[in-house]
Amino acid sequence: MANRPERACSRTDAASSKPVRPGFMSCLFLSLLMASSLQAQGQRYKDALFPNVNVTKDIVYGQAINIVTGKTEVLKLDLYEPEGDTALERAAVVLVHGGGFTGGDKSRLGPVGTYLAQRGYVAVSINYRLHSSYIDITDTLKLVEATTMAYEDTKAAVRWLRANAQIYRIDTKRIGLFGTSAGAFAVLHAAYEEPEGNSGSSGYSSEVSACAEISGGLIDDTILENGEAPVMIVHGTNDTRVPYEQAIELKNRAQEVGVLYDFHSIQGADHDLTGYTFTILNWTIDFYLTYLIGDVMVPVEFVSFEYEVRGQDVVLKWRTASESNNFGFYVERKTHATDWREIGFVPGQGTTARPQNYDFVDQQLSPGHYAYRLRQVDSNGQIEYSPVLEVDILPAVDYQLLPGYPNPMRMATVFRIFFPRPTSKPAVLHIFNLLGERIWEAIVPGAETGWYEVRWGGRDARGRIVPPGTYFCKLTAGNQIRVQRLQVLR
Repeated sequence: MANRPERACSRTDAASSKPVRPGFMSCLFLSLLMASSLQAQGQRYKDALFPNVNVTKDIVYGQAINIVTGKTEVLKLDLYEPEGDTALERAAVVLVHGGGFTGGDKSRLGPVGTYLAQRGYVAVSINYRLHSSYIDITDTLKLVEATTMAYEDTKAAVRWLRANAQIYRIDTKRIGLFGTSAGAFAVLHAAYEEPEGNSGSSGYSSEVSACAEISGGLIDDTILENGEAPVMIVHGTNDTRVPYEQAIELKNRAQEVGVLYDFHSIQGADHDLTGYTFTILNWTIDFYLTYLIGDVMVPVEFVSFEYEVRGQDVVLKWRTASESNNFGFYVERKTHATDWREIGFVPGQGTTARPQNYDFVDQQLSPGHYAYRLRQVDSNGQIEYSPVLEVDILPAVDYQLLPGYPNPMRMATVFRIFFPRPTSKPAVLHIFNLLGERIWEAIVPGAETGWYEVRWGGRDARGRIVPPGTYFCKLTAGNQIRVQRLQVLR
């Protein structure tokens, strides 16, 4: 297993070289690629192991209506692959060009596609729907229109990679983004916006593991939330087209919510960072090695393992920081009368650099003392055990109403009711709104001692969907009353 480079939550670098003449991906790139092709041996995804690159142009990856012109546009990409590569799965990167949302072409980032393919990546450089008029950074309406089209098409390109993973031998767990200027806005929103759009390859995930943005920003930084893909931020301090403050705000938001980031401030540089191409690509390769390539090799890292007693049930909950080749978790239980026994299995997430939450419910336990542990199994058969949890289950002597699960609920929730003794008089479960109005009820027979389940589908007695808000669930059983609070989301 490869060692992951030690990295703080953030890193700040500053480039001080002077800009060369404009023309992103011009003479500087030609000399860079020639030098790269001389590299015969080294580390995949870092060194130029593949001097020759196969390029397939104008592959259709989707289509969508341009919300400005009203016309349907066919979306195309250029594919860059390392020639002679026999790897069964290759990391992939979606490249999104700049041009102020009104111009530019996928060929602009062709040299970047070649640069990445020489190092073993599969790269796709995409065209996306453009706006019809000049967009100033302060023109929020136009900026939202243009960014929405661009990021929806970027998400479609990611989905296309997954849809065609077998054909092009794509490692679907290692897909990253790279964008410059307007393309940087596109990749940032593609990484962190939830709406998918409908530009193509529906039904596949558009999730990415790393996002590299050059001279861009987020329209609303609050869409960046904890647990999302790491981001590399590169910006010139004298940028007037997209002010440097955009980069600072993005960095601060990432720091606030705990998203991993690399921050590169280029002192004295404006929006055009052509003169720093070589430096930026070195930063990008290092960023991808750490977060796109390296992070998928880390072992399963447990953050927590805890329990909650719900009546006669034990709910086990655990959280991982990252996983590598995780087949899953076998849940084991031990009592005073039995040794460790397997009682269930929860599938793992395979390989992921994002935190994951898991739970398992051991139901209707008799009173007694129990011990639990997890047996985590890798895809290669290696085993690790979690710490042991010890739980006491006490006898149930009264009626019990457990909180609805899930709570908060969107579509439905399930209540569990315990009858300590058989009864000939049914219990009644009522749902009330905040005004005290009774909107739904269910009869629970209780003919036998034990647990009963009641499902509520979020509708009132007339079958109408209830609005979001706070509700109360009241169980009346004989002379006993139990109440639980429930939150409804929509």
